[in-house]
Amino acid sequence: APTTAPTTATTTSTTTTTTTTDDFFGSTDDFFEGFNFGYNCVINGTTVFLEESFVGTLSGPWDDCITLALTPEVCKEEIEKEEYIEEVIIADPNYAMDLMYKPCRVFIIVDFEGTFLDVPRRG
Repeated sequence: APTTAPTTATTTSTTTTTTTTDDFFGSTDDFFEGFNFGYNCVINGTTVFLEESFVGTLSGPWDDCITLALTPEVCKEEIEKEEYIEEVIIADPNYAMDLMYKPCRVFIIVDFEGTFLDVPRRG
């Protein structure tokens, strides 16, 4: 009787592995849990932390300074009466402003004659 040589079957499989940041850190919800995002302001000598979600509820911008034709100085006095105001700056074109957003700071931007160039706002 004829004999047959045993046959060998070879199969190849390809496995694709995708690595995400979730594999390293867990989901981003887990990663940021416990972190509070916001800003520190010094109000009357006390440091106050303002959560980012709260910042959007603060007063301003102050259109009335322009519509009521207030002087920059009177506008500054009115803004300083508001809550969570650390600093109000009357800034002429030569004033060197930093670009860091600070919700407890207000810029009143004026030209050299004291005319408002923009609505006073936090930042």
